Amino acid sequence: MQLDEVDQTKIDQFLGLVKDTISANDERVYEYILNWFAFIVQNIGKKTETAIILKGLQGI
Repeated sequence: MQLDEVDQTKIDQFLGLVKDTISANDERVYEYILNWFAFIVQNIGKKTETAIILKGLQGI
């Protein structure tokens, strides 16, 4: 697959979501999640052997 253009704004928004909301600004959690995503992209077809579960309060 050929990538013609990168929208850095969308990348920054995604990384901000992961850092601010999903990892609650915990640098250790943020790095773990980024490494988890990187494994998926860099090892197409291989299983991660882990799953990330997102849990929140009901209705939020």
